[in-house]
Amino acid sequence: MKKSILILTVLLSCGLAATAQVPNPYTYNDVPDIASEVPLGLPAHDEDRQPDLQKPRPQVSFCAYRIGNHGTPAKVFYNAASKRQFSVSSGINPATGEMQVIKTLSIPDSLAIYRIDDATRTITKLPGEGMQALNNMDVKTKSEQMTEEEMAYNSDRWCYMKTIVTTETFEGPYGSQTDEHYRTSYIDPETGITLCEDADGIVTFTRNIHLGVPYPEVFELPEGYKFVVQDLSSGLDAYKKFEEQMKDRYQKLLDRGVGETRVK
Repeated sequence: MKKSILILTVLLSCGLAATAQVPNPYTYNDVPDIASEVPLGLPAHDEDRQPDLQKPRPQVSFCAYRIGNHGTPAKVFYNAASKRQFSVSSGINPATGEMQVIKTLSIPDSLAIYRIDDATRTITKLPGEGMQALNNMDVKTKSEQMTEEEMAYNSDRWCYMKTIVTTETFEGPYGSQTDEHYRTSYIDPETGITLCEDADGIVTFTRNIHLGVPYPEVFELPEGYKFVVQDLSSGLDAYKKFEEQMKDRYQKLLDRGVGETRVK
């Protein structure tokens, strides 16, 4: 009986995956907003007993939808051979204030992310070192620690679950502060794909999964586009200037007797 149920489950799951279209990198508005409305794309596991702890295999090539409770949904395309990832999402253009489609290609070999604008036929390179500097502008110390590791049922499958706590101590306008950030990932052991991730309450699901590389051309930068490199140092300098202004204002309040502790 259990074997029959398992076969039926696999057939139904494959049927759902078959009816769901392969994510198209050349469209965007067809991405659903609610993850529960989209099939996983992988067969469910019909196991009553929790399996032994097993680390996931290396992530395979795939394409899927990324849908969460924060931000806009996206389509992602991952090439396991080159480790490159292409995504299509949407965001506000700071120049116009309007929503626009955003295409990005992450190329680990060049330690950079490339934003592709089809409307202006422009490729903007975002250097990895510059982005890391912006993300860690105030961070003085940073450490990661694995706090939990087990098999857990999520997204109709037994997943390898891990929770990582990142502790950051940073210096801001009002002195030192230490924050802890929790990220729990549910990873499919067979494909290495993260099916669900909870980062401080921001939950993201991977749905409509299709294995393989249906659009190999998206992992190469388009030809004939204008190429520019984003100068992230100006943003870093502007933030540091703003931070110094805030620290100076805070110090003046302390000098006027609002507080007793001086900012060092």
